[in-house]
Amino acid sequence: MTIDQYLNDTVLAGLSNDLDKRRQYSDWFNNARLLAKVVYYDKNIENSIKNSSAGGGCGNSCSTQKQ
Repeated sequence: MTIDQYLNDTVLAGLSNDLDKRRQYSDWFNNARLLAKVVYYDKNIENSIKNSSAGGGCGNSCSTQKQ
């Protein structure tokens, strides 16, 4: 099922007025944005993490020096 089909079949079902459809869509979208968990995937970050893990530590940047 596509998002467009879901919106038409579920969220906007029974609404014939364009103003009501816009309001209903806006309410649905704002609620979905609050509830949705979004994950951003970046291959470069993954590679950086793998490379730093393979090195056996984080080197000088993690040293615990008293100042």
